[in-house]
Amino acid sequence: MADGLNIDGEIQKRLDTVQSLELVQSRVEQLVEKPITPATVRSKLTLIVVCSFLIFLAGIGVFVVTGGEMGRATALTDMLTRLVLPLVTLMIGHYFGTKAD
Repeated sequence: MADGLNIDGEIQKRLDTVQSLELVQSRVEQLVEKPITPATVRSKLTLIVVCSFLIFLAGIGVFVVTGGEMGRATALTDMLTRLVLPLVTLMIGHYFGTKAD
């Protein structure tokens, strides 16, 4: 009879192990298989582009305030308006222009 109790204890131990592994697996599946929505991607990308525009704008402001050459400041401002501003406009239009989400 002592042998039967040992087997029951071993079965219970294995059952507890399997249940805990199932719980861990379900948590991993929730984290791994959670899809990223297009709205989240658009939001993050727009945030990155707008923040980079603001940082570039602040950099130009610091350059002008610290006494940088006006010719170089004009070139930086021209670069900002010709290259970066259309990209910001495109990203904001893409973010707000989607009616699917």
